[in-house]
Amino acid sequence: MLERSGSALYSALAFMVSYLPGIVGSVALGPLADRLPRRALMIWCDLARAVVVAVLALSVATEAPLWLLTGLLLFAELFSAPFDAARAALVPDVLTDPADFHAGSGISRTLFQLNQTVGLALGGLVAYGASAQLALWLDVASYLVSAVILLVGVQHRPAALAGAPRGPDVRVAVRSVLDDPVRRVFIALGWAAGGVLIAPEAVALAYAVEHDSERMGGALIASLPAGAALGAWLIARYPPIIAVRMIRPLLAAGCVPLLLSGLDLGVYPTMALWFAAGICQAFLLPIMVVVTLLTPAERRGAVGGLAAAGFNAAIAISFVLAGWAADVFTPADSVFAAGTLGLFVLLAAHLAWPGRELDAVLDPAPAESSQEPSR
Repeated sequence: MLERSGSALYSALAFMVSYLPGIVGSVALGPLADRLPRRALMIWCDLARAVVVAVLALSVATEAPLWLLTGLLLFAELFSAPFDAARAALVPDVLTDPADFHAGSGISRTLFQLNQTVGLALGGLVAYGASAQLALWLDVASYLVSAVILLVGVQHRPAALAGAPRGPDVRVAVRSVLDDPVRRVFIALGWAAGGVLIAPEAVALAYAVEHDSERMGGALIASLPAGAALGAWLIARYPPIIAVRMIRPLLAAGCVPLLLSGLDLGVYPTMALWFAAGICQAFLLPIMVVVTLLTPAERRGAVGGLAAAGFNAAIAISFVLAGWAADVFTPADSVFAAGTLGLFVLLAAHLAWPGRELDAVLDPAPAESSQEPSR
């Protein structure tokens, strides 16, 4: 898209489209993770994606029109939303100890970011070295393997809302988030900060082209998720209480590399800066852990879907704005502006921080002992 249009905005729009199914699917289908057995839902989502991608592979072989291929790809992505909601809601049922859940979530996020870094590169090599059709059939195989692992390795559990009357799940999820100060602030912070700090990915290709280093565009894009993988692995090694206290310092530290990117130091120094910014994205892990643990088990799918939809929307908006700023000014200026916005997000988080409520959740013993009569 960048090569054809010469516009960073159009390039960012191409990335943004991939997030649209996540926005719609998370809101509309996320509550299914509460209404249906979560393991079964994940298996059916894997099978559905395998079927759709298989149709996509066959369509590629018959040289089907581009609009049909794009539609099939976006349709397959719709099933990722309920799968992710069910997975996020199921993990606390498997890892019941908060410390274990925090560590397990760190491993999961590390692997996810490594998949973004390595998986995309390997997929591109397969598509370039062999064929796009082979890459799609390997994708089909991965979904089938995932379904078998879930069937064999995960215990069946009944639906969290089994037998409950149908209701406005999304409305209830919104109300449960708004009524709780910790969930309200943490989810809003995840949306705002996550959207701001991912801005470099939107202009990485444009930055590489501007510096006559088109071949480094993929490495620039990968630098952020590579750093995020390391950051998630590091923060998962700390106790949950310490990790929560690191949220605001990490957000502040994550803005610094984006601000320094405004100096336009060149491809390799900028790659190092964005890798460092990715490490600082570790603050997203304790946000997700706290929100999940504070949400009743029977509402984790709906609340998780709502949070995922907002996060995807924030990323989509960030991509558009970053691409527009890169066209009007430069890619480096666009990333600098994102770092500046990050400081405003940090200020808002500081002013709205639910310190008292958070202390009561993380360390309730002092609050309880303070109410006991002295002896």
